[in-house]
Amino acid sequence: MKNNKSDNQAPSKSQIQEILFCRRKVTDDPNNPENHYELGVALIKAGEYKTAQEAFKHVLLLESTHYQASYNLAICYQRLDLVESAIVAYEDTLILNPKDDQAWSNLGVILMEREDLKRAKHCLNKAVENNAGNIEALKNLGKCQYFAGEFKEATESFKKSLQINDQDDHAWEEIGLSYCALNLLEDSIQAYSKALSINNQRPETWNNLANCYVKTHQIREAENAYRQAIELKKDNADFWFNLGELLFHYASKNEAIECFKTVIKLNKEDTEALEYLARAQSDSHPHDALKSFEKVLKMGGENPEILLRMAELYEKEQDLKNEIRIRLKLSKINPYEIANNFRIAQIRLSQGKPEIAYKLLLDCMTISEKEYNTWYKLAQSFQLEQKLEEEFNCLEQVIKANPEHYEAWTRLGHVALERDMPVKAFHYFIKSSPSLKNDYFLWKLLMERLTEAKEFDLALQACEQVIELVRFTPTVWREFFRHFQRIRQLEMFLGYIEKIVFSTKTPVEIALPFHDLFNEFGSRHKALELLEFLLKREPENIDLHNQLAQFYLSENQSQKAVDTLTQALSLKPKEYDLLNSLGEAYYLSGDWEKAKSQFNKASQQRSDDYKVWFNLGNIEAQQKHTKEALELYDQSLSIFDREAKTWYNKGLILLEAKKEEEARDCFQQAVKIDRKDFYSWSALGTYYLSLGNLEKAKSHLLRSIASNPKHLTAWNNLALVFEKQQQTEKKISCLGEMAKIENEQG
Repeated sequence: MKNNKSDNQAPSKSQIQEILFCRRKVTDDPNNPENHYELGVALIKAGEYKTAQEAFKHVLLLESTHYQASYNLAICYQRLDLVESAIVAYEDTLILNPKDDQAWSNLGVILMEREDLKRAKHCLNKAVENNAGNIEALKNLGKCQYFAGEFKEATESFKKSLQINDQDDHAWEEIGLSYCALNLLEDSIQAYSKALSINNQRPETWNNLANCYVKTHQIREAENAYRQAIELKKDNADFWFNLGELLFHYASKNEAIECFKTVIKLNKEDTEALEYLARAQSDSHPHDALKSFEKVLKMGGENPEILLRMAELYEKEQDLKNEIRIRLKLSKINPYEIANNFRIAQIRLSQGKPEIAYKLLLDCMTISEKEYNTWYKLAQSFQLEQKLEEEFNCLEQVIKANPEHYEAWTRLGHVALERDMPVKAFHYFIKSSPSLKNDYFLWKLLMERLTEAKEFDLALQACEQVIELVRFTPTVWREFFRHFQRIRQLEMFLGYIEKIVFSTKTPVEIALPFHDLFNEFGSRHKALELLEFLLKREPENIDLHNQLAQFYLSENQSQKAVDTLTQALSLKPKEYDLLNSLGEAYYLSGDWEKAKSQFNKASQQRSDDYKVWFNLGNIEAQQKHTKEALELYDQSLSIFDREAKTWYNKGLILLEAKKEEEARDCFQQAVKIDRKDFYSWSALGTYYLSLGNLEKAKSHLLRSIASNPKHLTAWNNLALVFEKQQQTEKKISCLGEMAKIENEQG
C-alpha cells in the first residue's frame, strides 16, 4: 500500500511548509483541481488523512474523472478505518482506471480482511493480470488462497513472488505454511530454513519450523527451533506451550513442568496448559498435580479422564475424603463405570457404610457383560487386600470362563511371582504374551528371577519376548547383556543371541542393532561377522554398507571403508549419507582433496545441512587455510548456530590467527550450548591463563576436568596455575593425576 506514514508522527517542518504553500495556491486559484490534489498529497505525506480526504473530495467535485484523486481518497478512508467508504472509493477508481493494479490489490486486501475471500481473490488476480511484477499483490493473493484452503494455488502465487525477489523472508515463510498444509513437510522445512537464512530474528518462523520438525519426528531439531523462538520472544505463551508439549511427549515430563508454568504465568486462563502441567506433575509431584487439576475443574475443564486421574492420585495420597468427592463426580458423568463404582463401594465399606457399598456392588454385577468380569473385579479387590490365595482362586474362575482373558493370565503370573514361583509365572505370562509383547519391565523382572532359580533356558526365552524393541531402544537389550555379564553367563547369552541374529528368519532391522551391542560387550569380530552376514542377505541395503564402513573406520581401516562406500555409491550415486561418510573416510585417512570432493558433492545434495559445511571447514583448517576455514564455519553457523563443535573449531582457527578475544567469544558460545564441552572449557582456561587471570583460568579448567576427568591438557594447565599461585602440593597432585591417566592410556 502506498503512503504508509505513521498517523501518530508529527509533521516535519518541511512538510508543514509544503502544506502552507499548497494552501496558498488553493486560495489563489480555488477552481484548479490540481491545486487541491497537490494539497491532498502534501497532507498525506504528513499523515493528515482526515484533512487530506476533504482536499481529494474537492478535486472530484471539480473533476469527477480524476482517478488519482479517487485512489488517494480511498487511501485516506482506509487509513481512517472507514472501510465501506474505502471500498466505494476503490471501486470508483477502478471504473476510471481499470488497469490500476495497486487499487485492485488494496481493494483485495480490504475484502480479505473482511473474509470476503471470493471477491478478494478476484481483485488480487486482477492486480496480477495488470502487473505481473506486483510482488505484494502476488503475496496477498497467496494468503487469500491459503485462507480459502486452496493451498496448491497459494504455493504457485508465492513461487511467482519469489521469482521476482528470492530474498523476501516473509514470502518464504508463507510458502512454508502452504507446503505444510499440503503435508509437503520437507519442502516446508526448506522454505522456513531459507526464510531464517535471510532473517533469523523472526520467532514465528522458528516456531513454524519446529512444528514441521515435530511432524517429521526430528525431535532434537524441533526443540532447538522452539528454544530459538523463545529466545527471541520470551513472553509468547504459544512458544512455551509447544516446547512443553514436545518435552512432555518426547523427553521427560519433569522437563516440561517449567514450560507449562511459564505459559500459565503469561495466560492464567489457559486450561489446556494447566491440564498438561498437572499431568506432568503427576508422577514426581502428585500434591502439586492435584492442586493444578483442582484449578482446571474450577475453570470448567472437567472431563472423565481428568477426574479418573485425580481419583487415582487422591487414592495414592490416601486422601479418602477428596477421592470419594472426585469419584462421585465421575459417577455422575458415567454411572456405568464398573471400576469407579467398585472403588466407591470399597471406600464406603471402609467408612462403615455397608448398605451403600452393597448397592454399588449389586449394580456392578447387574451391568457386567459376563460373569467372569465380576470374578475379575473380586480378584482385584482381594489383590488390594493382599489376600493372594483368594485372588488366585478368583483368577482361575476367570480363566475357566474366558481362556482368552489376557489380563487374568497376566495377574496370575504376578501372583505366582509374588509367591516365589517364577517358572509358573513364566508359563502364565506366555499365555498372555500377545498382550504383554514388548513389556520390557515385566520380562526383565521375570528373567532376573529365573536366573536366580538357575532356569537359564526360560530366562533366555523371556528375553526373546522383547526382541522387537531392539530396533527402537537398544538400551533395553543393553541391560540384558549387562545382567548376564554380572552373573558370569555372558558367553551362554551371546550364543543364544547369535542363533537368533544369524538366522535368515530374523528381520534385518531387528538383527542389525545387535552389531552395536556385540561391539560394546567385546565381541567385535561377531559385530563384523553380523554386518557381513546381513549385507549378503540384503546387498542393496545402503544403511548396511554405511554401518560396515563406519565399523572399518573405528578400526582405522580407512581403505576398507572407502571400498565399502564406493560400492554403495555405485548402487545409489547421490545418496547424501554415503557421500558424507566417504568424505569422512578420506578425511580420516588424510586425503584432504578427495574428502573435499565428496563433501562438495554432498553439499550439492543438501546445502542446508550445517554438518557438510562444518566438515569442509575442518579440511581447510587441516590445510592451514585460515580464511577459507572461517568462511565455511560461518556458513555452517548461519544454518545452525547451536552446535558447540563448530564454535569450538572456529575458536581454534581464530587462535591461530592471533585473534584471541574473538576466539574466547567462540569458546564461550560453545559452553553456553553444551555445558559439558570440556574442550571449550579447557580452551577458556588456557586463554585466561595467558592473560594472567589465574582465578578465572582455574575455574574454567576445573569445569573441563569435571566434564572429562581424563583430559590431560586441562590437568597440565591447572598444574601451571597452581605453580604460579605457589600452591606446590596442588600442582604435584595435578601432575600425579596426569601420570595415572597416561599409565591407563598406555
